[in-house]
Amino acid sequence: MLPALLAVLLSITQTSQASAAALPQTADPKLEFLTGGDKALSKMSSALLQMRRETAAGKPLQPALARIAPWAQRGAKIQVIIGANALNPGLFMACKRAGIEIVSSYSDANLHQIMARCDDPRQLDLIARRSDVRVITHEPRAFLQTGVVTSGADESIRAALARSTHGINGSGVRVGVISDSFHRVIGGTLAGGILTGSDSQNSGDLPSTVRIIDPGPVEGADEGAGMAELICDLAPGCAISFASAFSGYYEFAANIRKLADDPGYKCNVMVDDVLYTSEPMYQDGPIAQAYKDACSSGVACFSSAGNYSNTAHEWRYYDADAATSEMVYPPTGVDFHDFGAAYEMPKKTSLAMLLFPGSSMYLCLHWDEPYGGGLAAGPGAQADLDLYVLSDDQMPVTKSKVLAQSITRQGTTGAPAGDAYEELEYTNNDMTSDYQIVYAAIDHYDGRTTVNLHLLAIGVGLAGLLDTDYAADRTVFGHTAAASVMSVAAMDCLEIDYDGYYQYPEDELNAEYFTSYGGPLPFWFSDDGLTRYKGAMLRSKPDITAPDGANTSFFGEDTDMDGYPNFYGTSAAAPHAAAVAALMLSKNPNLTPEQLYAHMRSTTREAESPGWDAISGWGLIDALNAVNAAVPATVADWTVY
Repeated sequence: MLPALLAVLLSITQTSQASAAALPQTADPKLEFLTGGDKALSKMSSALLQMRRETAAGKPLQPALARIAPWAQRGAKIQVIIGANALNPGLFMACKRAGIEIVSSYSDANLHQIMARCDDPRQLDLIARRSDVRVITHEPRAFLQTGVVTSGADESIRAALARSTHGINGSGVRVGVISDSFHRVIGGTLAGGILTGSDSQNSGDLPSTVRIIDPGPVEGADEGAGMAELICDLAPGCAISFASAFSGYYEFAANIRKLADDPGYKCNVMVDDVLYTSEPMYQDGPIAQAYKDACSSGVACFSSAGNYSNTAHEWRYYDADAATSEMVYPPTGVDFHDFGAAYEMPKKTSLAMLLFPGSSMYLCLHWDEPYGGGLAAGPGAQADLDLYVLSDDQMPVTKSKVLAQSITRQGTTGAPAGDAYEELEYTNNDMTSDYQIVYAAIDHYDGRTTVNLHLLAIGVGLAGLLDTDYAADRTVFGHTAAASVMSVAAMDCLEIDYDGYYQYPEDELNAEYFTSYGGPLPFWFSDDGLTRYKGAMLRSKPDITAPDGANTSFFGEDTDMDGYPNFYGTSAAAPHAAAVAALMLSKNPNLTPEQLYAHMRSTTREAESPGWDAISGWGLIDALNAVNAAVPATVADWTVY
């Protein structure tokens, strides 16, 4: 099924529109605001430059970092990514001379990055002036795909019956788990990359030894261990490896490769429950490409589809005032995106958001231009879009109305530069009022106007969109949309056990209300970002649905009152699918990932709509049917003979 939104989006031609009447431009006011007119510094992200402005004014770094990009904080420092044309000794030496701590590096055919930490954004000034440096960005935001919680997957998808029928338990198969952390909560002794003696191991919920490549941050909640417990419930004989996705964006990609190639501990199956919202939407980024390489080497790969329902707006850019064009800072609003025109509704240049005290709204904007060497390969964007949170929705905008902004400088028509995304988080710190209403707006600052854009809104705490009629589009993107990865939606175990009568509408199997909405997803660019396809390549995601709400020994909340916490969200669904893959490989270790995926898709139970749909994919996974399909053919099976 092709959603009307994407049908319209994909029908748009990519030829340039007739240019609107433009006001005379004598300077670049956004560049002047961000850098004082220093073009070299515009290689830095908006967040870094805003923090730089405050430290240059004598203000301490920590309040600015906590307000603008708290996810990039590492101790008292900012974690940054330096994208370069190549990695050379001179660049490393320049970082050290500037007092920048080098954490790691990443390099492949198209990308060359240094992951580093600094005490002050001004340490990056000399690095930005180097001709071999393309982009400097703050470490992007990662989200775990966890929900609230509910119970019992083993019986629900007939995994226990698959084990008893075929005499298998996952033995001979190693599953690699990628999440936040592993032994920060459950404890144990980590020596030589092997974890022993943790609470989950002592209770028999995990194997006596677990291979740990990267244990993750000390403040982690051990969601990785919770995922591993779910896997071992369904495939108790399998071995477990773990690597964190929370050490950093490029460390996530590197850890995928390490799990696939770990000498003596190579994984046959891999699963994660993490999304970096800065991953490109219209091309495969480094994380998706790492999964592609793992799949090519024989690893079956699974990822949670996400828990964002349809809280996004995806359409072409509609100019709120097509007769006028401006390039000013702050914007007046004449070049704001018209959300109403996109839905053939009255003009609307911002989306209202409700935030209770202490809650936050995270926004991420993408558009259909290639990245520019910061967080994915490519020549950069030929359109410069900006993202704002405003105190009211009245035009014109004034500087006093801007509560938060992400205004990284990208390129313009014929002069591409920068990654095609913006991100920000706004927190309601007013504890004196009952709530606050603020407004999200998108400004077209410069460059190509025939762009398709996507705005994702994620409420953190008691926050949410009010204008939901203008934001009801897909939220599946990033590596879970990779062709080599099975994207997994979630369904409550009770919905399965009650055969569709637990959740409305009754008499059909329904996915969780929060599971991310997908679709035939458009990919416009090659992996290196250099080729724009004449027509978008479409991928139907999610692929399948698996249960959430199963028990763990420690992770989650005991909502079914049986004495054990329940693990909820697509974070719980994805490891159940990985466990079924382990059972299939235990029965037939010669299955390729492509064969395994095909068997899984073809043996599902119908859910949501007949055939494939954008919520449940091909339907609910069935372990017995999947293992039956995986059984190697024998001469006796060839009844024609």
